[in-house]
Amino acid sequence: MSYPQAETNTTETTPTFHLFSILPYGIRVMIWGLLIPGDRIVPIHYHKETHSYTSRMLPPAILQVNSESREYGRKRYKETTLGSQIVRGAYMDLSQTSCTSAPN
Repeated sequence: MSYPQAETNTTETTPTFHLFSILPYGIRVMIWGLLIPGDRIVPIHYHKETHSYTSRMLPPAILQVNSESREYGRKRYKETTLGSQIVRGAYMDLSQTSCTSAPN
């Protein structure tokens, strides 16, 4: 029995594996787990003018692939809050992340 190979669209650089969605859920979850990065630094910037915080860091890849990966990733990653303010774009796995502050 032969299986289709990953196809590469000439307009995209990312190969597509069309059979991923029919893999058993447990295997897909193991694959999603491989997208969890190790230690990382998430810079957070304070804006005096607006009294707000932002981060230019992209959300982890697992939160960007599809709804299933996002659901899995949101069990680990939370959008960071400082006080009562949400820091847009700063997603952290608080079981692995430590926070420090540095002068501007």
